[in-house]
This record gives sequence, structure tokens and C-alpha cells, in this order.
Amino acid sequence: MNIEYIIIAMCLIATVVLFIGCSQEDTAPAVTDPEKQEQSSKEQTTTQSETTKEKFEETEPKPVETQIDIMETATIKSLGVASNSAEARSGAIVRGSDGKFYAVLPSLGFLVCYDFEKDTSTQHLFENNTSGAPFKSFASQAGKFYTGANAYFYEFDPVVKEFTAVIHMGEWGATQTGWGFCEDDDGIIYFADYPKLYLYAFNPTTKEIKNYGLIDETQMYCFSQAADSSGWVYSAIGTAEVNVVGFNVVTGEKKFMFPRIPGTGGSTVYKDKNGKVAACMTVSGKVPSEADGSYLGSCSFEERA
Repeated sequence: MNIEYIIIAMCLIATVVLFIGCSQEDTAPAVTDPEKQEQSSKEQTTTQSETTKEKFEETEPKPVETQIDIMETATIKSLGVASNSAEARSGAIVRGSDGKFYAVLPSLGFLVCYDFEKDTSTQHLFENNTSGAPFKSFASQAGKFYTGANAYFYEFDPVVKEFTAVIHMGEWGATQTGWGFCEDDDGIIYFADYPKLYLYAFNPTTKEIKNYGLIDETQMYCFSQAADSSGWVYSAIGTAEVNVVGFNVVTGEKKFMFPRIPGTGGSTVYKDKNGKVAACMTVSGKVPSEADGSYLGSCSFEERA
């Protein structure tokens, strides 16, 4: 009996000790790892920052995109892209021999002809000149389109959609032809080239080119040209020494319309409805107070500082 009581008492004591130990583990303060504590603190800070950012973005006013349809306010119509691979280098609106209007846009190695009535376009490669780079173009009264690309001169008919004249100008030393462009009362087309500034005439009937000689011995660029009703063809030239040169295609006489003053600038000429030609010149530096136009009675002058 005594042994049994002793065994029971020992079991009870062991049970009490085990219970007390478990209670101390539950209530004891947890041992903290400093590195884990720092990482947890950073995660909490990041979460708070993201929450604040989300709240700010929700309250920040967002820009409102407004699309404006210009077709409602202006009579402008997009005709589409002439080419997805090259730029338009000048261009002209041509009234063809059929009385219809066409837009002809030259580019690198080709031109595009747009038919306004049919809303269609065609592409035409420059003959033997895939790298041809036009700089100027012109529409004649007879309904033809003219341009130059590299050393080639082109006449194009938008009605039949064909090149009706292709002339290589290399024999005159031209590397870039088709500068200036104008037409006289007889339908003769005049133009210049680069770098030798020659004056040429093209006869649309015979398809022949005539060389009238150098417009100027030093300048290389012709900005514009105009022909009056008295046989004079005027060329606005530059750029190192801008001027306007008059060339009489009947007598061969050549005169400078302004005193020769070195300096960069620009000049231009244009024909008015009365058959006269107006000219103006700007130059950086001293501008002449007067222009001697006594030999060109059909020309008016404008000078700008």
C-alpha cells in the first residue's frame, strides 16, 4: 500500500511540474532576430508607401484628351499618303488637256500622279534614274508637268500618265537639272541646272533643248524664273551673291537687275497677269537704294532690307 501511494504521489508531482513548464513557455517573451526585425520593418514601410501612392493617384486629376475633327470646322480633305517610303520633293497641280485637275508629286526615283476626279493615284518610275532627286517642278498651260532629277529632264502627261520626254543633260555638264522653271507666251519652257548655271529652253512641240549660255559664272543656284512678253527671261540666283539676271532670248543680251553686292540672302521673280515680271531681293548687308531698270521697261522692282 505504501508503495502504491508513493507511485501515485510521484505521478501527480510530475504532472504539476509539466503543466507549470508549459505555462512559462506560453507567457515568456519571444526572442527576436535583429536581421528579421529590420526586414519586417522595411516591408511595412514599403506597403505604407505604396498605399499612400495609390491614394494620391486616385485623387490626382488626369489629363483629358480631346479630339478635334477639322472636317467640322474647315473644308479640308485628306487625300492620303502618296508614298509610304519617300518624301514629296516639290509638286504641282496640273490642269490636263482633258480639262481635269491632277496633282503630280515627284519623289526619289519616281513621281505620283493623283486624279482628283477618280480619287486614284499611279506611281511612275524615272527612266534609268532610280536615285533621281527632284528639286523643282512646274505645270504648263498646255497641261504638262516638268521636273528634273539628277541629270535628267522630264516632261510628264497626267492624262495619258506617261513621260512624253526624257532628256539626259549630262553633255552640258549638268549633275542636277530642273531648277527655276517658267513658260513664255509661246509655250516654251525655260529652266536652269546645277552647278553650272546655264539657261535652257525646251520646245514641247519638237522636244528639243536649246542652251542660251551661262546665267552667271560664279553662282550655282536658280531659285525661280519668269518670262515677260518682251522676250526677257529673268532668273533669281544665289546664294553667295544674290541677284536677278535678265536674259533676252531674242538678242542674247544679259543684264543684272541689281548691283552686285556680296552677301547671303534671297531673290525671287514672278509674272503678273499683265505679262510683266516683278522682282525682289533681300541681302544681309547693304541693300542698293535704287535698281537700274531702264533697260527692262516691263519689270518692276522691290527691295527689302
